[in-house]
Amino acid sequence: MPYNGVLLSDAINNLIPYVKGVPYVLHSPGESLETVEMETILATRGAVRTSHAEAAKLVLIHRLCLPCLNYIPGLTEHKRRAADILLFGSYLDYEIMDYTVHSTFGSGISKIFPNAGVICFTMDHLLEQPLHIRHILVYSVWPAFSFHLTFFRILGLHGR
Repeated sequence: MPYNGVLLSDAINNLIPYVKGVPYVLHSPGESLETVEMETILATRGAVRTSHAEAAKLVLIHRLCLPCLNYIPGLTEHKRRAADILLFGSYLDYEIMDYTVHSTFGSGISKIFPNAGVICFTMDHLLEQPLHIRHILVYSVWPAFSFHLTFFRILGLHGR
């Protein structure tokens, strides 16, 4: 049966385990009702809040923190350790139906960075560090692209 509350989601049962003692870190405004609700859900499932971020198996981030992901301490280390990083909370979005834009309200929980292969930047970060994305592309994309070109030339599979 899905959990019914502010955080309406069928995914809670799949994403937050009933394992006693799972350490978690929560990045969320303390005054939010969704934060209180998430802490209640975690407590009923036996999760334990930890002050040592490197020990966390669950990292929960409220959707209000989405525009400033690059300021969350240790997020890159969490991705490297393969911790489950979950985004939760309500949101207001827009969808196009019959050539008109309608606002839609949603809430729930979803896993982000499932394989830590997605590079995500906020507009603030790109404005503060405009050459950062160029350095990443040169570092990670060009060597792989160059390797594939060389590999296809060796096999004789280059275009005609």
